[in-house]
Amino acid sequence: MARFALENREDGSWFVCVAERGESIDSFSLGMLRNNSIPGLPGPVKTEENGSAVLMYPLGKKRPVQELFRKPADRNTVMSIMEQFAETLQEADRYMLPEDGFLLQPRMMFADPDTMELSMIYLPLTGFRNKLTAVKCLRRLLGNGIYLESEETSYVAGILNLLNREKEFSARVFGEQLRILKDRQR
Repeated sequence: MARFALENREDGSWFVCVAERGESIDSFSLGMLRNNSIPGLPGPVKTEENGSAVLMYPLGKKRPVQELFRKPADRNTVMSIMEQFAETLQEADRYMLPEDGFLLQPRMMFADPDTMELSMIYLPLTGFRNKLTAVKCLRRLLGNGIYLESEETSYVAGILNLLNREKEFSARVFGEQLRILKDRQR
């Protein structure tokens, strides 16, 4: 299994993935990530270290999303992250990057604390398949979040209800349902 680290450098934060010896890069997926500007997916820089592939993802000043949800998060922040999550999965699907290649863990998804621009990590490693589903990832994020007390928070229950409704998760359907929920609660 690959090793992961968040490195802070002069030019900003970088998410670093060091593949285990024997793990190889899926050149198709790597090419999709590096040669296309896919919203929500930073293109990794590939290097080698001691015979192992190293993937480095530029994050700038982005922080793990779970950190942002440990402070009281407001409705706009939560809805923005949820909408971008759905959009990123949809965009990745358009580029033939399946959901199980994402690191779907709240501590491995990143957002700019000022703009809430989301970046998700996609690992182009052959043999890597994430076991945590999109639904479980979002449930974990929302379930551990702290929300602004001055706002009515039924929207969180509404999002969880959307996640629990479908037998099979669809980013497109989830995104559409989020827009309806957002419009109803204005």
